[in-house]
Amino acid sequence: MPVGVMPNDQLKEGETRLAPGDALVVHSDGLLKTGEQMLTLADFAEELSASEDAAEMVRRLMARTPDHPPDDVTAVVLRRLRTSRKSELEQPNLAAQTRSTRDACVGRE
Repeated sequence: MPVGVMPNDQLKEGETRLAPGDALVVHSDGLLKTGEQMLTLADFAEELSASEDAAEMVRRLMARTPDHPPDDVTAVVLRRLRTSRKSELEQPNLAAQTRSTRDACVGRE
């Protein structure tokens, strides 16, 4: 059971295939809280599309968070490489960082 999901919550399972260059972004709600307003992932479109790999995507997302965020911030990105070599296509590029409001630290890869 995922963290934060209540026993009576409805979950929908499924699967999809990431095409070359596609990314899956999983984040906590703290990534979208700025203190004044609630953002959406669309507000991060420029950071996401300009990134070469998953690690850069996470760095860019975390750079948009305030120095002292109002909530914990977690971002995990899984990105399929944009290469034609089959062995590299099968290896996802994964990056994650966490910022805790309790100690204001940023986790490193």
